[in-house]
Amino acid sequence: MSQASSYITIFLSSINPLARLKEKIDRYLQKKKTKERIIRALADEIQEYLDILERSLKISKTEVVSKVKSIDGIPTTPQINIILNGFSEVMLKYSELIRAFIKLSKACSEVIENQAFMENLKETDSLLYDFVNLMSNIYVKEGKVKINGRYYRFFKLYEDELFDKVKINEVDEIIKGIREFADKILFWVKKKRRQISGGIIRKYRRNLKALYAASKDVIVADIEVSKLRVYVPTKFLPIAILLKEYSKLFGLGNPTHT
Repeated sequence: MSQASSYITIFLSSINPLARLKEKIDRYLQKKKTKERIIRALADEIQEYLDILERSLKISKTEVVSKVKSIDGIPTTPQINIILNGFSEVMLKYSELIRAFIKLSKACSEVIENQAFMENLKETDSLLYDFVNLMSNIYVKEGKVKINGRYYRFFKLYEDELFDKVKINEVDEIIKGIREFADKILFWVKKKRRQISGGIIRKYRRNLKALYAASKDVIVADIEVSKLRVYVPTKFLPIAILLKEYSKLFGLGNPTHT
């Protein structure tokens, strides 16, 4: 798996605890009748992150998946152009997602200084207390995060509380179906390479490079990213897998490629 698609898998695994944390913050601020800037800023960062995810999913469904499913037989060049344009938009959204995740981590590093809020979390929701501390600890310096084994251990520890039971073989079946789907497009893109719009190819390259550039601010060590797949909501799995497959196009399969 390429670095960029590995990172997306990591970030997608955080959806459930982040949504839960957002609800908790909203209730806390309402109950305390406070407008504490740092806590509200964290809530806003979470909402931005979740909004980017939903927009990415919407684009993936309407501009990529549905377009492929509508093809009966050999796709036309305009259909290939539309699909590639849609997926390049998804890649751009995921570069935004990486930036938003880093901002979230920084916000958590600031929130842990608020003793009243952290004590409230510790007393009422130990999972979220641990999650905020985890997100704070992975923020290592200005604009960068470091993901290590502790990140995975958090999800393993709280998996029964955070996630519906998903068997590994079920995830594998989903991934297999997505790859077959991707192979269908890759085959026709290669066949019609000379007919594809130069503007679409340049946009695709530009957005993929933006994704790889954002990935440079993420450090991953001592963690098997594939183990986190079971914690990614199934509706988001297609985008992570398609990212890996489509990054092979146009000679940009390696994130170090320039």
